[in-house]
Amino acid sequence: MKRSRTLGIAGLVSALVMIPLFAMAEASPDEPVAGNDVAAEAPTEAPGDAVEGRRKRRGKRRGKRRGKHPKLDFPMTGAKFKAHVNKRLTRVKARIQQRLEKKNVPKAKRAEILAKFGKHAFALRAAAQTAAADGQVTKEEAKRVRQLARTMRKKMKRRRGKRRAKSPKS
Repeated sequence: MKRSRTLGIAGLVSALVMIPLFAMAEASPDEPVAGNDVAAEAPTEAPGDAVEGRRKRRGKRRGKRRGKHPKLDFPMTGAKFKAHVNKRLTRVKARIQQRLEKKNVPKAKRAEILAKFGKHAFALRAAAQTAAADGQVTKEEAKRVRQLARTMRKKMKRRRGKRRAKSPKS
């Protein structure tokens, strides 16, 4: 009894679904089916254009999402490049001071970290000065300064002392 009722309901549902499908199949391909506006419209652009549009939008969003600074145009004047480097270093120093304050680092350790940063900042300013010595900074010279900044950043982030060994879980 229960099985026949479920088959009856399934048959009813399939009949309700199949009737519109047969009606659509009987219509000629040139005539739009009533209630089906999508079939009547022809595609306005090629599929490749849609993909290209998505790529362009994705690229625009990516730059905004990262929050990075605008790209610099090279070659640039030495004064502008040095100002850019100084601006970045002052922002990094402010960020370090903010983090040290938030984490309640002792004054002695804070002074040590800021002295280490000052030493690295001096080296970066000297590298920017040598890159700008002829009045123009090329992209390759800026890349060398940027690479030096990355190595300095890694040196700043190194942990002092040995890390404790993790105790094995028992």
